[in-house]
Amino acid sequence: MARDEAYQEAERRIETARQERATEFELNRMGLTELPEEIKFPQLGGGT
Repeated sequence: MARDEAYQEAERRIETARQERATEFELNRMGLTELPEEIKFPQLGGGT
């Protein structure tokens, strides 16, 4: 998966998790070298 494609897929998964109020989701094996800023939301306990 290309970097831009992987990053966009990660953003999509994050938004889906946010909408579903998920407490966990997977971003492993996507080849990401950094996490999108959107990763921070309260129900994950990882930010504000």
